[in-house]
This record gives sequence, structure tokens and C-alpha cells, in this order.
Amino acid sequence: MLKQSRWLKYMTILFVVFQVGRAFNLGASDAVPATGTNTSAQADLAWDDILTALQQLESPREWLTNRPTPEVLAKFRRKQAEASVDMANKARDFYSRFPGDPRVSEAKARERKVLDQAERFGNDKARSRLIELDEERLNDPSTKEDDRFEIRITRLQRETRRQMTNGMEAALEVYAKGARQLLADFPKRDEPYEMLLDVAVKASEEKARILAREIIDGTASEPIKGQARALLKKLELLGKPFELKFTALDGREVDLAKMRGKVVLVDFWATWSGPYVAQWPQFKTVYEEWHSRGCEVVGISFDMEKEALDQFIGKEKVGWPQYFDGQGWKNKIGLESGVRSIPALWLIDKKGILRDQNAREQLEQKVEKYLAE
Repeated sequence: MLKQSRWLKYMTILFVVFQVGRAFNLGASDAVPATGTNTSAQADLAWDDILTALQQLESPREWLTNRPTPEVLAKFRRKQAEASVDMANKARDFYSRFPGDPRVSEAKARERKVLDQAERFGNDKARSRLIELDEERLNDPSTKEDDRFEIRITRLQRETRRQMTNGMEAALEVYAKGARQLLADFPKRDEPYEMLLDVAVKASEEKARILAREIIDGTASEPIKGQARALLKKLELLGKPFELKFTALDGREVDLAKMRGKVVLVDFWATWSGPYVAQWPQFKTVYEEWHSRGCEVVGISFDMEKEALDQFIGKEKVGWPQYFDGQGWKNKIGLESGVRSIPALWLIDKKGILRDQNAREQLEQKVEKYLAE
């Protein structure tokens, strides 16, 4: 996950919860007004039909105060997906019948948007239509290279998302394969290497090393190769004693060498990290459950504003020590440890050996395992 890469959205989207109705952000207020003298009455009627269909996709207003049950929500999503396909049909009918209408581009954008939302709910009709739309644009000689690349990226995003039902490893495999194909088809672009680096950050140690070497030995730009080298540096720390010593934000002296006999979780995080905040309740529960059995946590904050950090610690009653230097991504310990993305959770065993750099995956099982050693 590259902190400055615009392609971050393609993996981060794997972990975003879709908010029903709101995600469509579609309504009569954002429509292009049909006031031109060249717009036919038939086109106006067809456009009104589209707007009516859009309104039918909105979630019930009462859900703003009373959350629906999972069963009710699932049923609504299925109905919404079917309605989305119907609305997409209306949009296609509009721009097919009235190709000169000024609202054609808007109709095409709405068609793709509602189909994408329907496909997220597993609607096969929507998936087939999206593939059809992709092929139409890819086969159009007038489609620019940048647009072709975006189409391929979006398609890979959908394929990766569908693989999530088979687990993260399967999804990463699809993403890496797609990135390599993009590299073969667009050899002068750096983005496929960024995507491979995204995968390497989340992959197992063995696969991460292979991907990092692949990037270093390839034609990636020097900044990306530098990040791959940093990843290898981080991986070199695995299986070795991990040394960490600092004065915490609250004045406590932290020295991992004095924590031998305990399982220690080194938590690289920031208050502005959405994924971290989303996982916070589970993380806190694990700590409270296993702390009495010898599990400790040490926080390494990538925050730049001390006030925001203090507020979070106070509100959430965070009891473990925190390293803070206000440098954000230039955080001293983060740089020395090769940490280029957060949240990241490292697990140190009772002998002080760094055993895991992806401890958030199956966290409870891992803590239990190392506490039992």
C-alpha cells in the first residue's frame, strides 16, 4: 500500500463497507437540465424516466435512524441490484435513441455507476454488462492509451473484489497476475510495479521477497525500486531479535530487551488511518483479554499533530506507551524499520524475536500461539 500512490484506492476499496443508497449519490438535482431548444420532447420524457428509476434506488429514509436487520438489508440489496440493471437499460436506451442529446455523457456515466454498484452485490447481469461496456471501449480505435489503462485497472479491481470471497491470498494472486499482464501490455508505465509492491506489502514473507526482487530487477523507476529495497530491509528483520528503545509520550521508558518473557505487539498506526480506526475495537478486545497473560503493546504513532493523538488516547483509554515525534511518514522508528504503510502490526515472541510483520491477520490465534510457547 503506497502512501502517495493514486493506485492505493484499488486495494483499499477491498476493505470499504458499501453504504446502501448513499453510494449512488444520484438524484434529480444533479441532472443536466433539458432546456435546450434542440432537445426533443421524446428525449425529455426518456430522461424523466431515468430520473424516476434513480429515485427508486434510494434506501428507505427510516434507515437513517433505524438500522435494518442483515436479512432485510440483503433482500433490499438484491432488489436494488435488479433495479440498477433496469435503470442501466433505460440509460442505454436513451443514448442509443438520442445520440446528439447533451445528456448522453451523463447517461453513460450513470449507466456504468449503477452497474458497478449492482455488480458489487453479485449481480451477474451487471457483471456481463460491464464486461460488454469495457470491450466496446477497448475495441474503439479512438480510445486513448490512458483510458485503456484505466479500463483495464477498473476491470482488474472488479475481478480482485470478487476473489475476496475466496480469501485475501486468492485476491492478491489475481491482483498480481493482472498487474504483470498490465506491465506486459503497457511496459513504459510505472503503475503495474506499484501494484506489485502493494501485493508484496500484504503477501507472505516468501512471496514478498520474490515480488520485491522482481521489482528491483525490472524496469521500474528508481523511487519504486527504493521502496522495494526498503521492503527487503524490513523482511531482513524477521526471525531476529528486534531492538527498540525510546521515551514514550507519557514519559515511560520503553525497552523491548526488558520485556523478554512477554509477547509484544509493536503497533505502527495513526489516528487518521481509517483501516486502523475500523479495526480498533477488535484490537482493544484482544489486548484486554490477553494482557493479564503476558501480552504487551507498544505504539508507534505516525501522527503529526500531538493534539489529535492525545485526544484519541484519552477518549479510547489507550493504556500502552506511544512513540511520537511528529514527523508523520518520516517517523524515525518507522524509517529504521522499513515501514512504508500503516496500519502495521508486528509480533515479538517471548525471546524477543520478531516473528510476524502481518499480525493483524488472524490476530487472536497468533497471540494465543505465542503466549503458549
